[in-house]
Amino acid sequence: MSEKSKRSFGLSVEQITELTGEFEKTKKFPNPYRAGAYGFTIDALLKLGVNKAHPLAKVHTAFKNAAGADWYAEWSEAKKRNKDTGLDADGRFLQNLRVLQRTSDYALKLLEIGQKVLKSKGAVIDLTRDAKGGLLVCLNSDSDTPFKPGRSNAARIATEPSQSNQKASGGKNKAKTATKRKTSQKASGKPRKAATAN
Repeated sequence: MSEKSKRSFGLSVEQITELTGEFEKTKKFPNPYRAGAYGFTIDALLKLGVNKAHPLAKVHTAFKNAAGADWYAEWSEAKKRNKDTGLDADGRFLQNLRVLQRTSDYALKLLEIGQKVLKSKGAVIDLTRDAKGGLLVCLNSDSDTPFKPGRSNAARIATEPSQSNQKASGGKNKAKTATKRKTSQKASGKPRKAATAN
């Protein structure tokens, strides 16, 4: 990224001075996004608590409250750009959170709030999962690398072969595997060792 384009996404000298003054006065995390969906997203996370993981649905509700009924209604009912691939309000909200993880452009202001105002490693949005696979959102005030959520257990299970399918093909596959093991053992003269975790 060129220095010019980086400046357009990052905080200006004036903004850093203003936000630093705000932080010194209030001792609260200052929001670098003044309006719009990104600003209301950060407002929501600040309201719920910094450095704490919150369920996605709870963050979305806080986002609605921060935005106000009229603004949220207009935003959530906006016409989809593409009829087939356009997202609903829940999908767009999650998409915005993912965009706010991009510290090289749209999340650069957030990163710089940490580095240049809070004097930390940086500030990022972490997306993780709870024990059941539900998304959790955290405004992390001391990191320069956002956590990515990966796939949920439900999504992984949906893409894995079912037990019935495994049983249907299992006999042939087990026989082939056994034959390969025997051939490998004969070639080396000793049984193969199982892999161990590091």
